[in-house]
Formats: sequence, C-alpha cells, structure tokens
Amino acid sequence: MAALAHRTRGWFVSLTDHVLSPAWEAALAEAGRYVFAPLPYVAPGSRVRLLGDGPSNWTTWIVVARPRTAEMAKWGTLAGAYVLPPGMKVNLPVIGGKPIWLGCALVRDYSRPGDLVVDPCCGAGTFGVAALREGRRAILGDIDESRIALAAQWITAPWRPAPTDKEAPESPQVSLFP
Repeated sequence: MAALAHRTRGWFVSLTDHVLSPAWEAALAEAGRYVFAPLPYVAPGSRVRLLGDGPSNWTTWIVVARPRTAEMAKWGTLAGAYVLPPGMKVNLPVIGGKPIWLGCALVRDYSRPGDLVVDPCCGAGTFGVAALREGRRAILGDIDESRIALAAQWITAPWRPAPTDKEAPESPQVSLFP
C-alpha cells in the first residue's frame, strides 16, 4: 500500500467485506492516509444464507481514504451509504460484480473529471465503464485474463442504458483500445 500511496494524489476506494475491511483501514492509515469509517453498499436480498442458519449479508463495505492535505480536506461532504434503489434489479456478468449505477456514483464522489481511475481487480469492468461515462480516464487489470477480455468487450461496446441504469447520466464513450 505504501508504494501506491506516495504515487497517488487522490482517494483510495476499496469495496470489500467485513473481514478484510480492518486490514484495508490499517494499511491505508500506515501509508499516511486519513481513513474514514467504512461505508455500506446495501443490496437487499443480494446474499441470502441458503442454510437458514443466521442472518443474510446484504452489505459490501466501502473503505475510503484520502491524503492528509489541505486540498483534500476541502473535498466536500459525501454520501454516508449507497443503497440499491427499491425495485431496481441488477444482472451482473460476474460473481461479486457491482452495478454500474454504484460505479458511477463512486467515481463521481471520489474523483473529478479528467482524473485517472485505477481498478486492479476489474472483474467485468464496471469501474472502467463508470469512469468513462463520468469523464474520467481508466486503467484496469485483473489476474484472470478472461475477466480482462470481458471488461474490454464491455468498455468498447456502444453504450445503451439498461432498464436498471436509470441513475447513470450519459457521457461520451471514449475507447481505451486502438
């Protein structure tokens, strides 16, 4: 984390679970970042315990941290949670994927137009697509080459809003590939 922190002038945003959230917080604090309490992304009904042996977990935790600078201290007040709108259904192309409206909201909240969004575990490319829709640049990567191919396919496809994409504003599509 320290190697990335001194090369990055902006926010770190990590979507994780309750087990890894403290590790992200500790690593970001050790790297000199101001770490906020984890934010919930709540998708009711998303992860139901099939055994019926305890509560279902509808929450993904969002760990956010910023540099300790005067400029970043004036960023502004941001959302305290991200909740799947009632009635909205999401069909995700990969297990653990996130909906595009969430990607767009996080990109808008934690970056400015023209900024670079880096997603080293891109899955299907949600945050790459969100970055482009919101007027940011993006670098994506993944350990699974098939995920990179899926992300490249989604990013280079013409954008048409899906029925569940009502909250994501339209922005110009920019190709990352020649």
